[in-house]
Amino acid sequence: MKPKYKLQSLDVRTVLVCLALLSASTVFADEKALNGRWALDKRNSENLASQLDELKRELRDFSYEHGKIGDPDKPDPFTSRRQLSDKEWETKRNGGVGKPSVIVQQMVDAKSLKVYVSEQIIVAYDGKIRRRISPNPNGRVHSATGAGTSTDSIGQTMAYLEADAVVIETRTNSAERLFERFELTKNDQLKLTTELHNPEWKHSVEFVRFYDRAE
Repeated sequence: MKPKYKLQSLDVRTVLVCLALLSASTVFADEKALNGRWALDKRNSENLASQLDELKRELRDFSYEHGKIGDPDKPDPFTSRRQLSDKEWETKRNGGVGKPSVIVQQMVDAKSLKVYVSEQIIVAYDGKIRRRISPNPNGRVHSATGAGTSTDSIGQTMAYLEADAVVIETRTNSAERLFERFELTKNDQLKLTTELHNPEWKHSVEFVRFYDRAE
C-alpha cells in the first residue's frame, strides 16, 4: 500500500507542475495580441496639442479672473519670461505652459508604432525612437535602490503587466513623468492612454489614441 500512496502523491505533484508550466507559458498570451505594426486612427484619437491649448485657455481665464488685465507689474505667461522673484505668479494654479522635451514630443505624436511583447517589451515610435524594456515581474513596485526599474537614454522606466495591458512609466531626463498604457480593444484596435506631467504645468494632461493594424 505504501508504494501506491507514493505513486498517487507523485501523480498529483506532476499535475501541479504541468499546470504551473502551462500557466507560465501563457502569461504573455493576451499581451502578445498587442504585437505587430500599428497606424494611428487620427479621426478617433486625441492629441497633446489640444490638451496644451486647453491648459493655456484655463491659464488665461484664471489670470483674467484673479489678476488685473494689463497690469504692467504682472508677468505675461505667454510672452514674458517669468523670474524666480515672481512668487505670486509661481503660486498660481497651473504655472507656465511650456512644450515637452523633444523626445517626449516625438513619442506622443507618433503616427505609427511597432510593438513586441515577450520576455521583453519593445516599442518603436515612427521608426525613430526604439525602447527595449524588461517588465517588472512584481508589477508596479520597486525598491529604494531602484530595483524593478531600468535606465536608458530617455530616462528611468518601470514597465509591468496589468490585466491584459502593458504599462510603461517613465521619469524622463527632463524630469517629466510619462505614463503609457497599451491595451487591445474589442474592435482589435490598439488603445494607447497617455498621461504626461511636466513640472512647469503643476498637473497632468491625459489623452487617448487609437491605432489600427498596419499591413
